[in-house]
Amino acid sequence: MKNLLKFFAFVALLSLAISALYDYRLKHGGLSTLQRTTPEKYTLASSPNVDPNQVASLEALNRERRALVSAVVPSVVAVKTTKKIAIERQNQLDPFGFFFRRPRGFQNPNDEALVQNSLGSGVIVTNEGHIITNNHVVDQVDEIEVQLSDGRTEMGARRKRAWLARMSKWTSRY
Repeated sequence: MKNLLKFFAFVALLSLAISALYDYRLKHGGLSTLQRTTPEKYTLASSPNVDPNQVASLEALNRERRALVSAVVPSVVAVKTTKKIAIERQNQLDPFGFFFRRPRGFQNPNDEALVQNSLGSGVIVTNEGHIITNNHVVDQVDEIEVQLSDGRTEMGARRKRAWLARMSKWTSRY
């Protein structure tokens, strides 16, 4: 109990000394609270940077950009994947479980699966429905779901080639 009181007295004395030092430096100029600066001067532009004759060509470029985007967007897809990762819960009752693991195929009620979801993008490149995407998006996954820009979705299994052939029904109008 004596040590606790000594500790509190030490902390109180230390905080009092720090606040006294802070007040001394604040009063005698060693510490300034606010830096006073002059406001930055600026001048407004006298005329706009865009030539009025160029506005019509800029609007034409904007129309062309909109037409390009509306033509390309239907071929862009979102690729959603899921992968189940087996997690084995440690059994505290088995002292030899660390040394003598069970075979991989053995299913136990203590075994759990963690579902990992991923999202990527792809592009439909052929009329048959072939999609180009990065390999890390679809590599070693259990399920693949592709969503088109209009909201239609299609689920696929692990066999990517057979599944991509099914995508041909979507691409008849693109």
